[in-house]
Amino acid sequence: MPKQKPGFQKFSSALYCASWPAGQYLFLGGGGGKKSSGIPNRLEVVCANGEQLAEPSGSLSLGNDAPMRSALHPSGRSLLLAMGNGGLQRIAVRPQLPSPPDVYVEDDGLAEQIPGTAIAQCLRFSDDGRFVGMGFTDGSVQVLEWPSLRCLLHLKDQRGMRDALRDVDFSPAHRNRILAATAEDGTGALWHWERGQPVASLELPPELKGGQFNRVRFARDGSMALYTAVNCKGVGWLLHWAQSPSGDISLLSQRTCGDIVTAFDISPSGHALAIGHSEGEVKILATEKLVPLCRVKRAHTIFVTAITFAQDGKAVVSTSADATARVTVVEPPNGRSGASSKLSLAFLLAFIAVLLAVGVQIFRQWQSGDVDLYMADGFRTFARRSAASLLRLTSRSSQLASRSVQQPT
Repeated sequence: MPKQKPGFQKFSSALYCASWPAGQYLFLGGGGGKKSSGIPNRLEVVCANGEQLAEPSGSLSLGNDAPMRSALHPSGRSLLLAMGNGGLQRIAVRPQLPSPPDVYVEDDGLAEQIPGTAIAQCLRFSDDGRFVGMGFTDGSVQVLEWPSLRCLLHLKDQRGMRDALRDVDFSPAHRNRILAATAEDGTGALWHWERGQPVASLELPPELKGGQFNRVRFARDGSMALYTAVNCKGVGWLLHWAQSPSGDISLLSQRTCGDIVTAFDISPSGHALAIGHSEGEVKILATEKLVPLCRVKRAHTIFVTAITFAQDGKAVVSTSADATARVTVVEPPNGRSGASSKLSLAFLLAFIAVLLAVGVQIFRQWQSGDVDLYMADGFRTFARRSAASLLRLTSRSSQLASRSVQQPT
């Protein structure tokens, strides 16, 4: 039997959604869709321990429809699933530590409470758990009160988006009153949803003309910042929109890789971003200056369907239609891994050892009266050059920390 890759687990069906509440247990959803496929539709309960992803420790059958999107309530006690053939399922989560959590369908008639008949393409809870935003295949956008599911906003036709929705998110910095959305036609927009009024249409910078907005996330650190994933000419880009107290907008762009973006998330603390790509690559960046923290080139064999952070922000789980899930550990936000720090420490200790050895030799010669000014000057020159070399090597080790992490195939 081949050795299992770190953080990697193969399942019996394609995986489309993932949610990770506090703790080690996470939820992965997928299946074959129609009954005729012969592949069951399930929500898997899986334990993650560091980089290790275990076999499912529990599962919930979801009948004849596969879950395509999931949204976890901030309390971790409810999970909302958007099903492939339309409708929603509300899943109750009951912790049973140290055992896996118990999961069960809380309301089979949930779809009847949601206005409209289109299929939900994206789901997102507000950070306070009071609202859930949804985008549909007909371009409509809804905001529901939680847990009553009373409809507070229903934008459709000319008031909604022109095409099927790709992503939605609430802005914590605006008390969750601002909602961002992106659509299949590549457009992006912001609404003050309580008033039902558009706030802005997102515009791409000139260098990305012809590109399409794909995913969107607001900052989680209290700042009025917005992160958008953009696909342009077969390449993925990440844009950071920041608003100053005076209202000025600044824009920072960063190419993610040579493939388009298919999944995107921000950590609960707002310090890191996770991106999944069409060829299976996973990349993690710091939100500050979009500095790369980690890159797994062959995390999956085909496109990433979902990616989400652990609640502590120390790892992400990604899923793919190739029936695999992978846990990737997030490097520290300062961009230096433990390995590079150890390397720098080794250089420093070696440098100190050499200086001590030379210093002891000169001290002994000075006691015997054999030292001269040329030798002392030489020692000072050696120390100065060695210090410069140490700085270069330390800088080099820091750069290595942000390079790609090549995984074995």
